[in-house]
Amino acid sequence: MWFWAAWFVLFLISIGLDTHVRTWISPEIARFVDRGSVAWAMMRQPGEFWLTVLAAMLIWRLHPWGWRGAFVPILSGAMTALLVMILKWTFGRARPNQNLGTFEFNFFRGGLEGFFDQKNLSAPSGHATLAFSTAMCLTLLAPRAWFIFFSIAALCAAQRVGELAHYPSEVMLGMALGITGARVTLHGLFLLTGQKKS
Repeated sequence: MWFWAAWFVLFLISIGLDTHVRTWISPEIARFVDRGSVAWAMMRQPGEFWLTVLAAMLIWRLHPWGWRGAFVPILSGAMTALLVMILKWTFGRARPNQNLGTFEFNFFRGGLEGFFDQKNLSAPSGHATLAFSTAMCLTLLAPRAWFIFFSIAALCAAQRVGELAHYPSEVMLGMALGITGARVTLHGLFLLTGQKKS
């Protein structure tokens, strides 16, 4: 409960920060974050599905739940990815680097065809959603390392803002979707398999 209260406050603050992103981050800085540094490129990787698959393989080999535990980040990542696609199409919000209005929405852009062509749509952040989904899955399976997992996900979210690919509110929304998706997936696994929490 406290976590979600804090998240809501930070989400409201991030909405206020959205209007300043293009002032604080120049196109030159965004290009450097996007292409100019291996370190920045590595920060984006937790939002790529290959890393979620790698995490699942490690869970399969190292965690007592085996394949059941490995199934959690994969299913959570897939479900949240579909939800991100639906929301991006619904909101139709352009990326900050498109130089359109910060709060300019084009709901259901392109009709049904637009659902499959989401170029330059940004709300919410898919990378942030997947990064926090994977972080939450790993936290649920290995709680003692939660700070490491969430710090990595937060770096991914920061990289997406620094690249002018997303507004702060969009990575905050991705955080909420990823965490919720992971928890729903894990509880669904308990219900379907009768696996007990340990």
